Amino acid sequence: MHLPGRCTISIYTIAGDLVRTLEHASTDDSEDWDLINGDGSAVSSGMYLYYILASGQETRGRFVLAR
Repeated sequence: MHLPGRCTISIYTIAGDLVRTLEHASTDDSEDWDLINGDGSAVSSGMYLYYILASGQETRGRFVLAR
């Protein structure tokens, strides 16, 4: 939520493995994720890290996915 109009969202496992990269280009301030990794498989419950890059600015954080 509260995303800028254009940004790249990278999602990682807590171990640092890249799960998926999403390109956000919308006037909507949020991005839907289908909970599928880059290989097309469903992701597991657990803690994940996100990294958002927009116009040279970075934001990082974590979230928990409970299925």
